Amino acid sequence: MFSRLRLPAGQDIHAVARLELFVVFAVSTILGTRAYLALADYPQLGGDGLHIAHMLWGGLLMMVALGLVVSFLGPRIKDIAASVGGAGFGLFIDEIGKFVTSDNDYFFRPAFALMYLVFVGLVFVMHRLAERPVHDPATQLANAASIGVGGILRGLNQTGRDEARALLDAARTGGADPRAVEAIGELIAAGRGRRGTGPYRAVRERIVRLLRGVVRHRFIFALVCAVLAYQVAHSLYDVVNTLVSDGAGSITVARAIQLGSALLIAAVIVAGFVAWRRHEPGTGLRVLRYAVLLNILVGQVFNFHEQQLDALPGVVIYLVALATLNYRISLLEHPDDDQRTLAEITRPAGAEEVPPVVVAESADQADGPQAH
Repeated sequence: MFSRLRLPAGQDIHAVARLELFVVFAVSTILGTRAYLALADYPQLGGDGLHIAHMLWGGLLMMVALGLVVSFLGPRIKDIAASVGGAGFGLFIDEIGKFVTSDNDYFFRPAFALMYLVFVGLVFVMHRLAERPVHDPATQLANAASIGVGGILRGLNQTGRDEARALLDAARTGGADPRAVEAIGELIAAGRGRRGTGPYRAVRERIVRLLRGVVRHRFIFALVCAVLAYQVAHSLYDVVNTLVSDGAGSITVARAIQLGSALLIAAVIVAGFVAWRRHEPGTGLRVLRYAVLLNILVGQVFNFHEQQLDALPGVVIYLVALATLNYRISLLEHPDDDQRTLAEITRPAGAEEVPPVVVAESADQADGPQAH
């Protein structure tokens, strides 16, 4: 249903990159804030019965981000606004415990689970946007013009120029007005050239290249299988131990849901391994991917409730597992991707590749998403 939603405005093909930037700054702000407060023994700004909560600073930063977007032109302003807004949202949601409890409890244990659910929702939106290629000629022209505006304001590197030209070619093929195509083409050509990419994009590309190199190794795939097998054993042990030590009558509803979800995930993992052993590797890997997604979307919520920030490494492990399984599935569906991925891994850091005209990959049209 979400994929059929049609908004009155064209979709920005760089929305995914900016949402990613927003999430990165929000999560980093939460972690940084919690670390600072713990090290400083939770100081308070104010006195005489007053306390200026950092949620207010978060609201101020989100207001600044909105002001930047409505006041200035160019793609770089959107990048800055995504960074500032993400930091503000991190400060805001970090105090969620105060607003869902009657005693304003900042240390409310489910707070991290609630924050995790919010970010899972944001990542889901990013994923849905990334799956939607831009086929509308008018939207393609608008995005090409936006890239051209960035070139006029701050210059345009080769990646952005190539992306804009690809958008124009797609719009022309789709039946766009030739006069509009020509005018926007002249706008793009008028932008002065620039070299390199922004620091955020450069770091991101290196991280992606490193992760692709990691998930290709069979050893990592074997580790993923071992982690999933351990999860099955741990889930069974947890259920049996709870029933023996606490008794079925003393199990709370929340605990019952947690145990039930753990058993469901374990059953899906076993089904995936069984399908794999029956020489159905594609089906087996897809079922295992469903199990990992269930763990990320459901199981980790309970982990954050129980373990707080100590649950963070578990999320990282299962994200790596998801990336590894996605890579293995893509090799079964598109065997030629192995050579393409190898070329991407061995490509020099300064080399650039023209991205496809889809929302999933966002090129750095002027500076790329900037870390500020």
